[in-house]
Amino acid sequence: MKALSICQPWAWLILHAGKDVENRTYRTSHRGVVLLHVPRYPMFRSDCVVRGSKFPHLAMYGDWPRKVELQQWVSERAPGVVVPPVSEMPMGGIVGWFNLFGCVEGHPSPWSFAHSRWQWMFDQVHHLPFTPCKGRPGLFDIDNEAGFAMCANMYDQLFLSNIDELGDWEKKQRANHN
Repeated sequence: MKALSICQPWAWLILHAGKDVENRTYRTSHRGVVLLHVPRYPMFRSDCVVRGSKFPHLAMYGDWPRKVELQQWVSERAPGVVVPPVSEMPMGGIVGWFNLFGCVEGHPSPWSFAHSRWQWMFDQVHHLPFTPCKGRPGLFDIDNEAGFAMCANMYDQLFLSNIDELGDWEKKQRANHN
C-alpha cells in the first residue's frame, strides 16, 4: 500500500479544510488509494516557514518575503475553518487516506501554488485513527503489518458507512410498503 508524506499544516488542511490538491515539483503516474502520512516535524521550507511554538501560525507562503498569518490565508480559501496551532496537529504517523486520481500542471484550485509545477489531485478524503508510522519523503510503500492495520481501518470505515446507508434504504422501502 502506498502512503504520501505531507507536512503539517497541509495534511490538516486536507482533512479539515477541503484542500484538494498537493503541490509538488514532480509528477506521479500513481492512481488509487493513498494513505496520508504526516512527518514528525512541520514544514520548514522556503514556501512555508512555520515559526517556533511561540508563533505557530506565522508562516511565509509563496510570495516572499510577505508574511501571512496561516489563519488569514486559510480563511481566504475555506471561510469558517479555524486552524489550530501547528504544534497541536498530529505528527509522525498515518492520519487518513484519499483517492489520488490525477496529476496536472496549473490546476485552478485555490490551494494550488504557482511555484509548484504539478498538482496531485485527490478526492474521497477520510480520517483514520492516528497510527504512529515512520515515513519517507514523497510517495512510499507501507510495510505489510502497518499496511494491514490501515486497510482494516479503511474497510471498517467504508463497510460500516455502507451498512448505515443500506439500513436507511431498507427502512424507507418498508415504510413505503406499509
